[in-house]
Amino acid sequence: MLKVMKQCIPIFHNLKQALYQYAPQIAYLSLSRMRYDHIKSKDIEEEIIRGIYEIKSDSELSNIRIAIQTNEKTNPTFLRKLAMLRVSDIFLSQGKSGQMDRVAPQLSHPANIKNISEFLSDAPTLQVQSNNSNAGNNQGRVNQLEHLLELANAQIAILKNKNDLTAVPRSDYDELLQQVKMLMNSKLTDEKSKRLFAEVLNSKLADGKKISKLTKIVDAQNNQILNLNTQVSQMEKRKTSVTNKEEPARRIIEAQPEHTRISESEEKPIRRLPKPKKITHDRGHPEPEHYQTSFDVGKFVRITTSILLILVLLFAGGMFWMHLSSNSVNNSSQSSEPSFNSLIKKGKYVKAAKLYTDRGVEAENAMLSDPNIKDKGDIANGIAEYNDSDAIKFDTSYFSQDFESAASIYNESNDSNLTHLIKARRIMVAYALMKSGQIAKAKSIAEPLNNDQLNERIKIYGQFYHANQILEAKIKHGHLNSAEITKAKKQINSNQTAMDKL
Repeated sequence: MLKVMKQCIPIFHNLKQALYQYAPQIAYLSLSRMRYDHIKSKDIEEEIIRGIYEIKSDSELSNIRIAIQTNEKTNPTFLRKLAMLRVSDIFLSQGKSGQMDRVAPQLSHPANIKNISEFLSDAPTLQVQSNNSNAGNNQGRVNQLEHLLELANAQIAILKNKNDLTAVPRSDYDELLQQVKMLMNSKLTDEKSKRLFAEVLNSKLADGKKISKLTKIVDAQNNQILNLNTQVSQMEKRKTSVTNKEEPARRIIEAQPEHTRISESEEKPIRRLPKPKKITHDRGHPEPEHYQTSFDVGKFVRITTSILLILVLLFAGGMFWMHLSSNSVNNSSQSSEPSFNSLIKKGKYVKAAKLYTDRGVEAENAMLSDPNIKDKGDIANGIAEYNDSDAIKFDTSYFSQDFESAASIYNESNDSNLTHLIKARRIMVAYALMKSGQIAKAKSIAEPLNNDQLNERIKIYGQFYHANQILEAKIKHGHLNSAEITKAKKQINSNQTAMDKL
């Protein structure tokens, strides 16, 4: 009598894990209703063949009877490969009713090779032997079975050779692909690079022209000041010479004795000097009479005006220089900020993530790859304050030993740092999947690392985990008596203790 389990497997790549967990005797697969990792029919067929091969080559799953439900349009070569992989039952849907009336009766009986004989094109037709058959007929049947076995071994060898094809390990190009993506996302082209350098050079040339122009202005101002100083010196010399000529005459007059001085009565008539001629302007109007002096007022005004103009220009130039110097100070203060690479080299990963928030994951990756860092959990928590990407969330969950959350983040995220793993994070992902009971997936993630120690740990953990799954299933479905249940629970606790130590 058949007993149908309620559990279903909608996605094909989860089949092996489900068989580990529920341990059925028969796995009935409706190929048209399952979802696959590929789209093209040929790729889907290869995925199914590879998956069933892995199940049949697993010592714990090889005895499970696999039944396939498909349609009459399925590739005959594909059906023959399924038969060669010891798929015990193949049902072809024909019309609305299909072969569903055959499923239950056929699966209620033990597996028989005649159920798939029509799909073994190279095999001779098998006939039922009676109980009274002679030794010759038995020998013929043995030969037929040996022929089938040779065909099956040949098909398995072909699959093994396909699996052993030399390929570039994914870990070798993960980091290179990440760097290429970063360059593509930056959208920096050769033309943009040329324009960027041209702008920098033009800016420097413009600053140089401004400084050269200002230097010429200052030189002109200095020349004007020198000319003014020369003119002032000449004026002072003239004034000094006039004063020196008047002083001796005055001293001579004052030094004469009183008896030598001419009295007023004896004073001789003084010959008067002719008055200076009147100076006439171009318009013909006479100037008011005055005596010419050695001091030129107009020239003085012009000199004073020039000095004031020079002072204004000097003040403006000084303000311009102060503006330039302030800009240079700001630029120097900005350039004094440490670069991202220098912080990484010094091991200041949290500070690098703080100053360069968009490169937080890059700082985290460098920290994870540094073998000298001991407190990686604390550093990851520090970086998480400035970056909330899924990769950082996974790391913090992992270091806090919340492996269920870490595995959930990995399975659901599209973050490129989780889909293209660096070596350090790949180890973390494999360990988190192992601890959350996803043994097959953990093996797949750890495979490119070629880490024997990690692979052995996952293998041992999987053995304990599957053993507990089987014992718990037997307890749940009432397959054990009370004494056996007590013994099974004790064994489950012992296995869990061993798993916690891994």
